[in-house]
Amino acid sequence: MKGQRSGPWVVDASATSGALLVLLMLWAVAAPAHASAPAAESATPTRSMGTDSSTQTDESEDYFHWQTVKDLVGSVVAAAVGGWREGNGGWRGLEVGFIRGVQEIWVIFGPGGKLHPAYFLEHFHGHIMVEGVLLLIIAYLFLQSTFKPKPHREEPLTDKEITQLCKEWQPEPLVPQVPEDDKVHSRIISSYEDKYVVADGKRALNLLSHNFLNLANTPEMLAVASTTVQKYGVGSCGPRGFYGTIDVHLKLEEELAQFMGTDEAIIYSYDIATVSSIIPAFANRKDVLIIDECCGYPIQQGATLSRAAVHVCKHNDMADMERIMIMVEEEAKKEKRPLNRRIVIVEGIYASNGNLSPLDKMYELKEKYKYRLVVEESMSFGVLGENGRGAVEHWGLKPSDVEVVCGSMGNALGSVGGWCVGTTEIVEHQRLSGSGYCFSASLPPYLATSASQSLCAMSQPEGKARMAQLRKNAASMRKMLANIPDEDIKMVEHALNKAVQQVIQ
Repeated sequence: MKGQRSGPWVVDASATSGALLVLLMLWAVAAPAHASAPAAESATPTRSMGTDSSTQTDESEDYFHWQTVKDLVGSVVAAAVGGWREGNGGWRGLEVGFIRGVQEIWVIFGPGGKLHPAYFLEHFHGHIMVEGVLLLIIAYLFLQSTFKPKPHREEPLTDKEITQLCKEWQPEPLVPQVPEDDKVHSRIISSYEDKYVVADGKRALNLLSHNFLNLANTPEMLAVASTTVQKYGVGSCGPRGFYGTIDVHLKLEEELAQFMGTDEAIIYSYDIATVSSIIPAFANRKDVLIIDECCGYPIQQGATLSRAAVHVCKHNDMADMERIMIMVEEEAKKEKRPLNRRIVIVEGIYASNGNLSPLDKMYELKEKYKYRLVVEESMSFGVLGENGRGAVEHWGLKPSDVEVVCGSMGNALGSVGGWCVGTTEIVEHQRLSGSGYCFSASLPPYLATSASQSLCAMSQPEGKARMAQLRKNAASMRKMLANIPDEDIKMVEHALNKAVQQVIQ
């Protein structure tokens, strides 16, 4: 309507008037009932029948007489003076006089007193006067238009004040200052010499690299990479779906599928983006994921991106995993949830502690409760199994027993990137739904041919000998670490925890 203004501070006169009208109706209903009892008492004769009506004095008429008011004031004064005398004057007399005066005032204004509102309502139909006043207020509000209080206006800043404020403003740093002692200093490697490296100018045995089979620096690997760079250049400069698919990519995927004994394979440009892209491709907010508490960052990130309901089970505790499966099933029946996907996600060998995942028992649980199984084989590929296929082969499971198997090419294969194998449906779905596959530039060609060369070497007797030697070296290292005194282990743990906290901060 014309003249109305919108906003959070607009007062609606109609709403206010309606509220007052409701109060008025409640008042009109309650007032007569309130006055009925005293009215009945007033019907009792208080004077003799023989008294002339002309000489009768109505108590209600005395209510507004000035003489009556003066008498009431006089009674208060008299009570106060009497109290002062009772207290023998002085401060004690003032105290007693004040108390007596207050008591007298309460007698006048309290219930049953001459000046109590109930007395007015009972003897003069005061509720009619109150209702009349309310009617006048409602009529006034109905005639008023809605209004909006004017905002408080502040004087604008002058150009000089603005300039001064800009000079005085100091932005907060994006990153807090870190003391020099707390900064993390990485060792700089200047060259590789087979199993040795030159780090910070010193030659040392390389125990930190994930080049498990020492295939990254073989003459064959270097020759293949050099030939590929001469033919294709260094980078692909485009995702797989947009001019980024090169024949060496398809060749590597075919070789991976053949090596793992599956229908198809797919490669990713970055290993950490592999499993974190696979999980959201197959799970959404209505699905259920069960992950081990020791699963690494890529799996955790993938579970977060999927927005599915995530349940974390105790490390390698099959009883706890079964408990969660039973709980999920009972909740689904109780709440009548629609059908959804339920997936167990684990690592073949956990990167955080080196423990082996019991896939044989896990397979029994997932078959019993109708779950799918995803195994991340980055640390176990090329390490476990007769042919180096990982933990799935180590536990005697067939490739078809696990729905999704994935891993990194940056460990045993000595290259860069990630891979995933499975059925044709599993692989083809990722080509459209795997974010790391769809939106990243494809793997540089020389890294694809390098991974192909490593797969070829792993299939040869030399490669199997390397894997056997690796397992022997790992057993020897574990035996030596077991002989370290507990005090030294605690000291190393303390140093590692301190380094981790520095990185986190």
